Amino acid sequence: MKQEKKRSEREMMEDSLRTQKKIATDYNDFAFSCTGEGFRNTLLTILEDEHNICASLQEEMASRGWQKSSPAKQTEILKTKQKFSLPAN
Repeated sequence: MKQEKKRSEREMMEDSLRTQKKIATDYNDFAFSCTGEGFRNTLLTILEDEHNICASLQEEMASRGWQKSSPAKQTEILKTKQKFSLPAN
């Protein structure tokens, strides 16, 4: 009989974060496709909850040194803003 490898807390949290990101993506897709305003608002409320769960997981992982983030460079921020800005008429 094959013995299963016990997963570490880090592996479980990484898996949880991946799962939450997928769930948030799905709710975003559903809300985008929804035509009923009431139902869409419900989905958007759930989507916000899912984002908050992702943020909590990321904060916990960062506090344990498992996920590092660094501030974006100003040049990268400007480049991204320009990429997504509408052209002036």
